[in-house]
Amino acid sequence: MRQDAGSLMYRGSRAVEDAPCVARMRAAGAIPLALTNVPELCTWGDAHNLVYGTTRNPHDTRRGPGGSSGMVPNAGLLPDVGEKMGQYTCVGPMARFSEDLPLVLKVLAGNATDRLKLDEEVNLKALRVFFTETEGSVYISRITPEARQAVVKVSRRLREVVGSKLRRLHLPELQYAMIKWFKLSAAEDPELFTKILGPSILNVFGDLLRILLGAGQHTLAILAFFKMAPAFRFSRRQDAEEFLASVDALRDRIEETLGDNGVLILPAEPSTAPYHNQDLLFFDSAGMTALFNILKMPATACPVMKAANGLPLAVQVVARRGNDRLCLAVAREIERHFGGWIQPWARN
Repeated sequence: MRQDAGSLMYRGSRAVEDAPCVARMRAAGAIPLALTNVPELCTWGDAHNLVYGTTRNPHDTRRGPGGSSGMVPNAGLLPDVGEKMGQYTCVGPMARFSEDLPLVLKVLAGNATDRLKLDEEVNLKALRVFFTETEGSVYISRITPEARQAVVKVSRRLREVVGSKLRRLHLPELQYAMIKWFKLSAAEDPELFTKILGPSILNVFGDLLRILLGAGQHTLAILAFFKMAPAFRFSRRQDAEEFLASVDALRDRIEETLGDNGVLILPAEPSTAPYHNQDLLFFDSAGMTALFNILKMPATACPVMKAANGLPLAVQVVARRGNDRLCLAVAREIERHFGGWIQPWARN
């Protein structure tokens, strides 16, 4: 299948072999039908590129469909995405119904499935439920009242199921999550951005001029990404190692708080799906999910309600590494109580 990553640099490229995750799905009987559209070189949230155009949200075609979605398992469980993408990106299943997620996850995990104990029944009444709904980016993207309301609704429902008091978890790190993602990627591999962007982007302002003249070879998003990337590089390896250690310490603190029977409920995004190109101004809106990418913890996005503008609002359920089954069990309860997938044509 084609492998151009939405970039004119790689237009017409085809994969010479199946990625391990695709090979496992094929071996299980899956039939690949199509590839989804992506932002140019997968570096942004809005699925727009100069190869295939723009993916539109069926609920409101003026908006993007969202970025990473579905269920992200704990990092290291599934095969790597690719040599250029680093260890903070991974494959995960996305399905209309939560009951289909474990099946796909088992296939993708291969021999690592036993570690997850996906067939082990989860006693929801034994769960400890933590939530946070107030933190957003310290710079731009604040959490909207409706996004906070979705977290409160889910938390109160789980309180009824669990029968115990909810616990609020204060995570000031969420305010800097997107910056941490950029810095962590640079700390892991100082040349990562260069590997992703390739050799053709040499003059940001020249490419910007070509865009204004209608002859652009890149999107505005990739130019912004390229311009921002150097700011996150570390001048000393020691600084990078200290930063990596601080991320590990944060993960240890959260996992110690959650324990083996705890889940964290928080917004999946600060608001409903953004308008096309809005991410150029609100680049840090993906920080709510990005933080748990860099912490390598499992997270599952679950639709909960419709906002006043008719668009779905979701929460994410997070657990400590290896406890993916807790995320899935809570996702099933959220779907059962709140209705789950929202039809694009069901606007009322």
